[in-house]
Amino acid sequence: MPSDAVRSFLGFLAYERGLSPRTRAAYANDLAAFAAFLRPGGGEPDWRAVRGADLVRFLGKCRADGADRHQQQ
Repeated sequence: MPSDAVRSFLGFLAYERGLSPRTRAAYANDLAAFAAFLRPGGGEPDWRAVRGADLVRFLGKCRADGADRHQQQ
């Protein structure tokens, strides 16, 4: 279950930015993967405590896992 902060952000994307359901779903999936990276044992991370270094480590893991291969073709 996403946190209030994540639900609020996804609502912002829908109502303020007018993004499509598929785009919002992609954001939700990315945030869920980031949350799982931050808290491998489960649970919602404290989003206020996330730092740029956490994001850099996550993106490095995504790259190592091949998440951006489709963009390099």
